[in-house]
Formats: sequence, C-alpha cells, structure tokens
Amino acid sequence: MPKNVTYLLGAGASASSLPTITTLTKNIGDLAEDIKRTPSENYVNPDEVIRFAEDLDWLYQNAQHHLTVDTLAKKLFLSYDSKGLERLKRTLSLFFTVVQSTNGLDKRYDALLASLLELGNHHPNLPENIKILTWNYDIQLELSASRYMNLSLTDTMEQISSFPPIRIDYLQLFI
Repeated sequence: MPKNVTYLLGAGASASSLPTITTLTKNIGDLAEDIKRTPSENYVNPDEVIRFAEDLDWLYQNAQHHLTVDTLAKKLFLSYDSKGLERLKRTLSLFFTVVQSTNGLDKRYDALLASLLELGNHHPNLPENIKILTWNYDIQLELSASRYMNLSLTDTMEQISSFPPIRIDYLQLFI
C-alpha cells in the first residue's frame, strides 16, 4: 500500500496569477476604484457589486494600519470582532475570486495535478493516499482540477473533498 502524502500549499503558491502579500492591500484598493468607475449597468447585480466595493474600501482602509491583511485578521480575532473577521474573510475570498477569474490559473497547479491525478471510471481522481492542504484564500486548485475532471466547480470541490465549501454565487456577481 502506498504511503500517505500530504502537500502543503502556502503563501505564493498562486503568485503567477494572484497578488502576493507585498501588493495585496494596494490591489484591493485598486479593485475598489475600478468597480466604482465602471457604470453599474455593466453588472448583473449592481447593488451587490456596490456593497462589495464598499467592503473592499473597508478592508483597504483597515489593512493599511497593519503589516499584512493576515495581521488585521488576527487583530479582529483577538478583539472578538467576529463580524469584522467574517467581513474580512468574505471580502478577501471574493476579491481573489474576481482577480483569478480575470488573471487565469497559475500553471503550477496544472503541473501538480497532471502529476498526481489518476485515471478513474468517469473522470480523473486524486489518489486516496494524497491530501492537499492550503490556507490560501483562492480557488486555483479547485479551478485547475475542474478542467482535468471536466466537472462543474461544485462537483469538482465535492470530488476532491474541498473544505470549507466555496460560495459559487460569488462568481455570479461579475459574469
């Protein structure tokens, strides 16, 4: 029986497609400004997009007082500010979803999955002895896997046991 193998993907795993910690706060502010400059009729759900821009502004303003967004998250956690922490996580996750839908996939995920996936009955599968852990806010792994598996993003996340589940409705704000 093959040994269990766990891959740990951390900061920078998606650096070819997403901003790294050094430019993240600036990129958050830039996206907020881009959204505000775009006529609201260009969006399927303008009220939600405007709320997202307000959340980006909030995150941008607060993140400037800390070395990183992660430091802000820790401050909110230590301050028992669960609403602020939830807002940060929701906003940052949506930010990365929007950016990666524009910038595409980091090709290193493609290479990793090409080397790990095995032929299954209906689509490629991740071997049972392989686990991939990431604390990144993006869905680069899930998007790349969905291309190999030829499944919807939701079905791919279920197939690879993605946790926590990702809110697909975020994508619909900008489509």
